[in-house]
Amino acid sequence: ATATDTQTPPRHTMDIELVDIRPDFLRVRTLVDHTIADKFAEMEGFTSQHVQVMQMLLEELKHLNYQDENLSNLESQSETEKKREMQIFNDAEKMLMHTKAKSSELPLHLEGHRMKLAQDISLLQERQQELYQKEQECQMAIQQLEEELMGFTRFLGLDIQRDTRKDGKIRASFTLIDPRDPQRVFYFVFRLERKSGSSHPAFVVSQCVPAVPGLDALTE
Repeated sequence: ATATDTQTPPRHTMDIELVDIRPDFLRVRTLVDHTIADKFAEMEGFTSQHVQVMQMLLEELKHLNYQDENLSNLESQSETEKKREMQIFNDAEKMLMHTKAKSSELPLHLEGHRMKLAQDISLLQERQQELYQKEQECQMAIQQLEEELMGFTRFLGLDIQRDTRKDGKIRASFTLIDPRDPQRVFYFVFRLERKSGSSHPAFVVSQCVPAVPGLDALTE
């Protein structure tokens, strides 16, 4: 063999031993580990931020739901208020229509009351006239009685006195009856009393001096 045959062939790049690339491999692995760690840290930061954002979104959603419930309650109250106002309006409209119907009948009622009042006034005037006539008749009767009493007083010494005890008794006394003693007093006490079974009052004599026989029969 020649010298050329005995030379060691040159090393190809693919034949580089692992021992030669180990440091590079370690550096690459370390770089990859750091990169993965950074990415995980970044992802953890993103995840934490995402959780916070989700919590904020949940709180906002709860707030929106609360506002929606309040809005629904307000709408319900507004609807109830509208119904109530509508009912009030309908009632007022019915009352107005009823009042208009009654007001159209009011002139007839007023005319009827006016005619009734005119009749009552006319009847009252007639009653007043009758009372006036009765009063005149009573005054004439009183005057006539006073004149008759004056005659009894002048000729018989009549004196009439009412009992002060207010029991309705009247004392009638006479003089000038006994020619032998003109000053001798004759009297009787009486009152008007409605007896049972009678519709008219009668004279009831409680005293008579001197006594008159059969006085009760005379006063029936």
